[in-house]
Parts: sequence; structure tokens; C-alpha cells
Amino acid sequence: MTADVAVQFTTADCALRFAADLATTAGAHDATQILRDGDTWWIAARDVDLPFARAAAHAAEGTTYLRTGDLFTRDAMISDHLASTTDRAVDLDVFEQATILDLIQQAGLQPQTPRPQREAVILLPGSVAPGVIRRAMDLDISVSYRAVSLTPLFNPPHPPPDPNLTIELVLYATQDRPIPSSLLAAIATRPLTLVTRPADTDHRVLLQRGRSASLAEHRLAALAGDDSTWILADAGYGCWRLNSHSPLVSGAELVRLGDDITLENLPSGDDRTRIEPRPVRLVPAPVRRSDVDAVLLNPADLDVLTLLLEDDPLADIAILVPGTSRHLLLAPGGILREIGIGEPLACIGPGLLYVPLGRRMSPRVPLEARQRLYQPDASHAVVVTDHSALRFDLEGRRPAWTLWVGPAPAIDQQLPADTLTVLRGIDADRTPPPAPAARPWPRPRIQPEAPADWRDEALQAESRGDLARAAALHRQHKDPRRAGHLYERAAIDGASPPPSPSRSLWNPFRRRPPAN
Repeated sequence: MTADVAVQFTTADCALRFAADLATTAGAHDATQILRDGDTWWIAARDVDLPFARAAAHAAEGTTYLRTGDLFTRDAMISDHLASTTDRAVDLDVFEQATILDLIQQAGLQPQTPRPQREAVILLPGSVAPGVIRRAMDLDISVSYRAVSLTPLFNPPHPPPDPNLTIELVLYATQDRPIPSSLLAAIATRPLTLVTRPADTDHRVLLQRGRSASLAEHRLAALAGDDSTWILADAGYGCWRLNSHSPLVSGAELVRLGDDITLENLPSGDDRTRIEPRPVRLVPAPVRRSDVDAVLLNPADLDVLTLLLEDDPLADIAILVPGTSRHLLLAPGGILREIGIGEPLACIGPGLLYVPLGRRMSPRVPLEARQRLYQPDASHAVVVTDHSALRFDLEGRRPAWTLWVGPAPAIDQQLPADTLTVLRGIDADRTPPPAPAARPWPRPRIQPEAPADWRDEALQAESRGDLARAAALHRQHKDPRRAGHLYERAAIDGASPPPSPSRSLWNPFRRRPPAN
């Protein structure tokens, strides 16, 4: 059964809850009228399901009225929440028209203990944005930004002539932990900056961090339209309507190689919306692991390298990649110690991308950005130094022992005289078969070149970024130290976890079953 219903409330909070019930309940109608009579509020709806309206009004502490001709009379089926002096027949035309925003403004916001957030939306001036973006990227937090305009959400007595221009930052935690609360608290102290949390996935309502509305956030978002975003904050920042004019841009766009690279796709307008990217440089950093992955050598170091490695077990696996002015010494799974010459390097990925040990990139460059900037691949290793980036062709690699080991003499096979006599007789009696006629088709299938041994296969897996496969090969061939080093690199780089050990692979850490 449906009817025209009007519900009276003594507070804006109760009226707001009833309006949300009408907007979010399947089969119900949106509130058609919101009226105000002094300190009381009225919500009227046409052709609404009467049992639902009675239950929702009672839950929101309202009094139900039903249409009788041109007036509304109190519903006798529901007990009153208002005083008994309330008129039993009312004319809604004499009340002041209001909107859902008037209810939200009257209901206000309440203080709330800040909750952990995996996503945060920050509004701030363009002059503050670069520092916030760099700090978020340092903490491995995904950052997107764009320029937006703000207009008052409510009707102020003196509206600004032009919309305010500002920057919208969207932070999203990429790890399994939320955004650090200390970071959001520090950002909130910057001038003209507001830290918010989205009330829904579509960002229709943004609530100030540390504040809550009298209505559940998902129900509050259902009341907002799709054409703009509501920003609800205290008097220090105000409530605004956010209007976006361009899509979000990834914060990785702010990383560049040199001063001649300009930032593209920035919206035109106020200078406060421009963010200048920084070139990548190397800065000192704590050494998280002391194992050396490779060594960068000068040409003068090669003679000394011969003396150091000639009687060293490292010579069995070390590989030299010659270059024009510098040379690269590496080994499958890493060198794992300093050799006394050259500059020790640490592999940071993807693939064989190295930086000097005890140095890091500033700003911190994500894996995807490092791939785009330096372009390491399965055939090339790249070494980033303070003033250049060196690209080595792995096709020219050779064993390090070729530095001091020359060609072997011709081997003269020594056989007994009787054996030679028998072989010569067989050779004389043999008739060579006729040569087969040449056929242009089919041609023999060219097989891809297979790795020479398991160490070559491990190095190829390492250059592709498949550290788990490279580590498994080292573990399978009883080199647990390099296997552990590769697993450590995979964990630091955020790669997928290695496969669980199987019984066919040697595992020095497997606990043996107790003896019977």
C-alpha cells in the first residue's frame, strides 16, 4: 500500500537519517520535499510504501502524517515522538523550503579518533604538493594528482567571485599496511591543506580526517550527486564542492632524467597548480646488505684483477663484460664479497640494474619507473653512477680466467700401434655414400641457443628479473649462499615468494625427522 507521507522531526540528524533511508532502500522514493518550520524539519514523499515509511520514521524518531485532501493529518497507527501540542492537521505550503545540504549543514560534524586509511585524498596548494609527493613516493605509496576547482558547498552570504584552484592528491597504500598515520598528521599541519578520507569508492563525499558525520558514510554518499564531489570539513577549512577538469595523473610522471625533460599534460591555469619534477641522483644510504653483486672496473684494474683471481675459487664463476672505458665483473648470484679493487655494486633491479654499494636513488624511483628510465633487459646490464649510466652488452661477456689463460696447445692423440693399423684398414675399405641431392625445402629448423651450463641459465634468469628461478638453480646445485642472497633480493624488491622446497632439491635448512 502506498500513500503520500510527511514526517516531522525535531533535529536535523533524525531528518537526515530518514532522507537516507528513502534514498538507499530498494523500492522507495527519494525525498521529494524538505521543509523547515523553525527548529523542526519536515520530509514529504509521494506514493511511498506506507509500512516502510512508518517503520523508517519511527526508527528516526519522527512523527508520521498522511495526506488528507490538501492537508496532512497525524497517522494514528504510530505513537508520537513530539509533544502532544503539535497540530494534528498541517499545511506544508506555509513552511520554508530547504535542501538536503541544509540538513547536512545543520547536523554538522563530530570529532572522531583518526582511523587507519589505505586511501587518502589531500587538498593542498601547488607550492606544498611537491614535498608531499616526494615523501609519499619515498614510503612506496602510490600517488596521483590533478588540478581542481572549489566552490562553496552551502550558500555563503558573500560567495567568492571565482572558484578556488588547488591540487588534489590521491594516496593509496600499495603494501599490506595502511598509510602511516604520522605522515597524514604531518601533512595536515601544512598551510591551506586538508586531509580527507573517501566515503565511497566513487569519491562522491570526502570527510575530513578526524571528523565524522551523523550518518553512515556510505549512506551519506548515496545522497550526493554524480556531477561533483562534496567536501565536508570543520570551519577551519570549510565545506566545498569539488569540480575536476582533467583525469588523475600518476606521480611517476614527476620523475625525469635531466633538466631538459619537461612535465607534460599539466592543466593550464594558476601557477600554484604546476609541479616541477626533479632529476634522479644518487645519495648516500645505509647499506642493508653487505654482499656485493658486481664490481665496476677501470682498464688499469685488469692487471691487478689477474693477480687477485688467479688462485681464487671465484675465478671459476666470475664473468667479465668488457666496455669502452669501464668493465663490469659479475657472477651468477653475485660476487658476494669485496675483491679489493674497483667499485662494488648492488643490484636493485629490474634485471641487472646496478648502483654503487651504499648509494640509493633520490627521489626513490619505483620499479616501473626504473625500467622506463634505464631500460635494462635480458641482453644488457646497466650501471648507474653519480654522473652517468653505463650500458653493457652481455653478448660480449667471457669468463674472467681468459684474462690470464692463453690458448691451449694442439692435442696429439696417442693410440697404440695396433689400434692405428686397424683404423687405417677400416678407413681404406670404407666407401663413402653418394651425396644426397640438395633440396631447397624443407629447411632444417633452427633451434634456439641453449645455455652452456646451469650458471648461464641462472644469469639469464637473473637478467630477466626471475630471481626465484635463479635462486632455485643455485640451491639445486648446492650453492645455498647465492641462493639465499637472491631470495633476499627478491624479498627486498617485492617479488613473488620462492616456491616451497621439494624433496628433489637439496635444502641445508630442512629439519631432519627424529630418529626412532
